[in-house]
Amino acid sequence: MPVVRHRAVPDREQRVLGQLFGQGIVGLVTLYGGANSHMAIRAAEFGLPAAIGIGEQRYRELAQARVLELSPANGILRVVR
Repeated sequence: MPVVRHRAVPDREQRVLGQLFGQGIVGLVTLYGGANSHMAIRAAEFGLPAAIGIGEQRYRELAQARVLELSPANGILRVVR
């Protein structure tokens, strides 16, 4: 599972995210979903950058990475390493 590199998450917020998602995350990338999906809503609720429903081919490419850069505001979703 790749790591999304985007921003530092305050400790309190990281604890809540850890409880919800089971590990420290700073962004979400999903194979399926859309703007009104559960994960899109949760990402917005916690101020997490997200790429929801990116499709099978792109998801497979990104799943091979260790670190991703995700900046929805700038239209960036790329492999860092």
